[in-house]
Amino acid sequence: MYMGAQFALSLVNIGQSLAEADSFRRTKACSETVLVSGKERGTRQMSDISDLENRISAAMDRIGRGVEALSSAPSGDGGGDAERLERALEDEKMAGAQLEERVKALVQNQDALEKELAATNEAADAVRAEKEEIEAQLDAVKAAKAAAETAKAEAEKKLTDVETKLAEAGEVAAALAPAASDEDIAASREAVNEMAMRLRRMRRMVRNIRENNQRLREAAQKGVTDPNLINASLQSELEALEALRATDLAETDAILAELRPMLVGASAEPAKETAEMGDA
Repeated sequence: MYMGAQFALSLVNIGQSLAEADSFRRTKACSETVLVSGKERGTRQMSDISDLENRISAAMDRIGRGVEALSSAPSGDGGGDAERLERALEDEKMAGAQLEERVKALVQNQDALEKELAATNEAADAVRAEKEEIEAQLDAVKAAKAAAETAKAEAEKKLTDVETKLAEAGEVAAALAPAASDEDIAASREAVNEMAMRLRRMRRMVRNIRENNQRLREAAQKGVTDPNLINASLQSELEALEALRATDLAETDAILAELRPMLVGASAEPAKETAEMGDA
């Protein structure tokens, strides 16, 4: 009876070990989404569990054979067989305890792999968010570059038109205007100087826009975004627009200054003719 109870207890302990190993195997099967870096470790764990199951099954077979031998052995040899079986039982109990510890270690390793997978997924989400932010900044750089190039083209066209109109106005004034007074000459010279100053500012703005466009182009090719560079480009564009407006005003003043002597001469000739007719 005592030996039967010992065998029953051993069978219960080994059955529990088998149940824990089977539970861990099912847990491992549900975690097939683990990282690529953890797949090899997961494969080794499954191999270890299979080895443990084989060892437990072999132990169960040995215990079963021992029980059969004990039940069929003569009563006179029962003492020696009982001692051998008891030693075998103790060995199997020790092996079962070791197997249980290994199963617990494998379960803990599985938990660590799941935590590693969660951390890796979180890092991947952070990388995707950073990529989206960089793409948005690159789009902003491209938009600023396009706006700066448009402003540069408009400024260059306006500068050419102003220079052409100024030259034409000077030629017309020189051909049609009578001898201008010193005051008119001074006013014309001042208007021309003002126009020249505005044109120099316009050229400087165009040069700044061209340089900023070059920097934006290099940054876009390198895939690097610089908020300060974008702000500088927008500031240059704003200054170019202000320079365009100032140039328009200066152009108007210069044209009026060139036309003023002609208007004065045209009003003086009718007055002279009227006086001559009165004398006659």
